[in-house]
Amino acid sequence: MADSKISDLTALTSAAAADVLPIVDTSATATKKITITDLFTGTVFNEDGDSVDTRFEGNTKQDLLFIDGSADKVGINFDSPALRLHVVNDEASSPVYATTQCAVFEDDNRPGIQIVGSANNIGLIDFGDNAASNVGGIVYKHASDSFAFVAAGDEQVSISNGVLAPITDSDVDLGTTSLRFKDTFVDSITVTGEIDGASLDIEGNADINGTTNLDIVDIDGAVDMATTLTLAGNADFNGDLDVDGTTNLDVVDIDGAVDMASTLTVAEAINGALKRWTVKTSAYTAVAGDRLLADTATTAAFTITLPSAPSVGDEIHILDSAANFDSANLTVARNGKKIQGLTADLTLTTENTGIGLVFMSDTYGWRVLVDAYAVDTTEL
Repeated sequence: MADSKISDLTALTSAAAADVLPIVDTSATATKKITITDLFTGTVFNEDGDSVDTRFEGNTKQDLLFIDGSADKVGINFDSPALRLHVVNDEASSPVYATTQCAVFEDDNRPGIQIVGSANNIGLIDFGDNAASNVGGIVYKHASDSFAFVAAGDEQVSISNGVLAPITDSDVDLGTTSLRFKDTFVDSITVTGEIDGASLDIEGNADINGTTNLDIVDIDGAVDMATTLTLAGNADFNGDLDVDGTTNLDVVDIDGAVDMASTLTVAEAINGALKRWTVKTSAYTAVAGDRLLADTATTAAFTITLPSAPSVGDEIHILDSAANFDSANLTVARNGKKIQGLTADLTLTTENTGIGLVFMSDTYGWRVLVDAYAVDTTEL
């Protein structure tokens, strides 16, 4: 009902109907009338802005709707609203309200808001400003049972059952160069691109099935390798290299000094050099660089066989370690190569004899170096 004076109302000229409210106009002789429908259509309560409270009661709730006229606040089931809208199911114990907010929903047990829609639809909360109505938001997609978080107007990250993922592949960063996460605790990490960091501190094990390309490796502690370390380039050690096990090196190029606190044991030749002297008491096939102490006194005469495929310059040296070659001869089998140009094995029959053999070529074969040990060639 539009604003009207009582004098403007229609005069009541007959008995009032059920929905008619009689009103006495003291300025006139006639009684006026107004219908209940007119009374609640377009009616303004407290138009003058008086500090007047209004309360609507429910069946069991005294303050089902409470309007605090002095504070301009509305309470639902609460007569002391703290914010513009204050909804209470059961009052909480000594709550603290954020008075800068617009609304509060209160319950002593499980306060909450439910957003309900149809199956396979979405529920959402939008955040807008003076430029856009949904610049940010939270979307729940019932069809996929997943959350999507909106920033800058676009969905950025989703959460589904057991998965936190970007909406678009390779689109979202975890932290920035200036805003980093403190610690990350994960069971495993799968990386398809690069790991770029100022430092990588691994307290446990790093299990790498593929290739690791490292420009510089600085290791303060120990490196334990169960299998082979393959280096395509150079390994530059400014400090110490401590190897407890076996190191197999095809080529070693040392520009500076080698300082050894203990013994260096070499099973093979180093760049063609000879090995340590080793005792042989039975048949043996020699290899390049061998220096053999042949003891025929222990097991009687036996044979040392030369290598089948020697290289030019290979050396082998033999000494009578037990002074017994005269009574138990030592045979040097040529193994398909010539000795002194001859196709015959060499038999050492003089005690205390020592010889050296150097492979010259397939044409000449092995050359005997008797002068290296001051041995008379007539006694060989």
